[in-house]
Amino acid sequence: MENKRLREKTWFIILMLFIFFPVGLYFMWKYANWSRIVKIIITFVLILLLITNCTNNNVEKTTDQANLQPKEEEKKEVKEQKVQYKIVLDEKFKRTEQREIRAITKSNDEKDFETITKEIMGAYKGENLDSVHLYIHAPDGDSFGQLKAHSFIAYTQMGVAQTGLSKANTYKIEVPETQEEAERLAEEQRKKEETARLAEEQKKKEEAERLAEEQKRKEEEAARLAEEQRQKEEAERLAEEQKQQEESVNVYFKNCSEAKAAGAAPVYAGEPGYGKHLDRDGDGIGCDR
Repeated sequence: MENKRLREKTWFIILMLFIFFPVGLYFMWKYANWSRIVKIIITFVLILLLITNCTNNNVEKTTDQANLQPKEEEKKEVKEQKVQYKIVLDEKFKRTEQREIRAITKSNDEKDFETITKEIMGAYKGENLDSVHLYIHAPDGDSFGQLKAHSFIAYTQMGVAQTGLSKANTYKIEVPETQEEAERLAEEQRKKEETARLAEEQKKKEEAERLAEEQKRKEEEAARLAEEQRQKEEAERLAEEQKQQEESVNVYFKNCSEAKAAGAAPVYAGEPGYGKHLDRDGDGIGCDR
């Protein structure tokens, strides 16, 4: 009963309208002895205040998003900003599938050196190269000045041997601390390249010698087979001559009268028609008397 009397009191209904107006509206319409017009006006005012408050919140939220959007666009612009550099030298090695590239940039950031290296690596990937040696310098007019970084790029296993990397399609970047260090790295790289070039030349020389030895072996084998064929043909010829000779020897005259009638007398040993029975004195001449 006490709770019911409290809800019916005007001061409590007004308090609830300020503290939690949905409950206050409920108590007002159910328990307040106010006129209907007053209740409608109070309800309308409270709903209008609610709508206004919600609208203001939406406007503030939209404003906050609008303020954040330029920052996001600014980050995007920073992210898409490319490193400024220029290639001033691009030469292919004479005897190996390598290239020497020298680029200049004003940046001293090692991340920018890596970005330049990745772009160069992608640009030359389809050029059938073994490796690329990229030297990044400070600009000196239109030429290159002090060395800032030396990038090694390997595309093949031969490139791995040329650059000292662990596997193909990788890169590494060396940043010298001083000019002396840069010169030392350049000299070391020159020696590595010279060693790799000599190794490649030695490999080609050994391959050429192997091919020459194989060609010589083939020629000797061909000559041996040709000699064997010649000897075989010569043996066949001699056998044929021997056969013909034997056939000729086996044909002889029955007597000297037959030899004389044929006009073959005297008949000598080894000639067609000769027979021992025609050579009574055994001097190799038949029908000589």
